[in-house]
Amino acid sequence: MKELGQMVNVAESTISLYENGKRQPDYETLKKLADILNVSTDCLLGRDSNIAKPKGVKIPVLGTIPAGVPIEAIEEILDYEEISEDMAKHGEYFALKVKGN
Repeated sequence: MKELGQMVNVAESTISLYENGKRQPDYETLKKLADILNVSTDCLLGRDSNIAKPKGVKIPVLGTIPAGVPIEAIEEILDYEEISEDMAKHGEYFALKVKGN
């Protein structure tokens, strides 16, 4: 959000407001955002439903582990992450959420 805000000359918090639907960008900012994100202004305004979404395979996020300490993760599905179909063809995958440095 910070980098995108810098690219269109608005604060990071303003980008967050745009994302949460609490504020709308002016027309010039909307055009800049569309160019940067390589989408139409209609797409950004939710008017274009023909947006190509990448195909992927969802893998489970099984738990949280602390960074830097080799311990076992507690296995409970917290969420799912998406990987490409090509990557999924070459093995079995799962994800872990890492906390810390």
